[in-house]
Amino acid sequence: MLPKAWTQWLVRLTKTFGFHGNKGKQPYSSMIGRPMATLLLLSMVLPGFEGTAEGAARLNASVSFTDRHIVIRNTGAAVWKQAKISIDGDYAYKAEWVPRGTISIAYAEIVDAAGEAYEPRPGVHPHVRIEVSAADGKPAIFER
Repeated sequence: MLPKAWTQWLVRLTKTFGFHGNKGKQPYSSMIGRPMATLLLLSMVLPGFEGTAEGAARLNASVSFTDRHIVIRNTGAAVWKQAKISIDGDYAYKAEWVPRGTISIAYAEIVDAAGEAYEPRPGVHPHVRIEVSAADGKPAIFER
């Protein structure tokens, strides 16, 4: 059973998007069914827009940035092995393993082919790709 505040919010949402049922003839439980189904569908579809290569598993991760580090959170159940973290496709960092939880990597350790360190640009969110070796031989990938 949903808390009353959630139910009231969902009822307002249904009225906003026109899912108001038979003008009050239906009970609240049936009125919120369609919007809940829509929200559930969106929650399953939208994360897929992050993208993964075909045949690759999706890696459970999150990425954030500080002024000197990239902060990576392994939210999966397993330790990542042979991880390659790349920024904008040009800069890379390789790790034998990444534990569950949060790690930070200094930008000075993320280098391009010439050995130049990554330098963040203010206001620009870089493309980040994390690829790890999975047990079945196929890579697991996170992209942002």
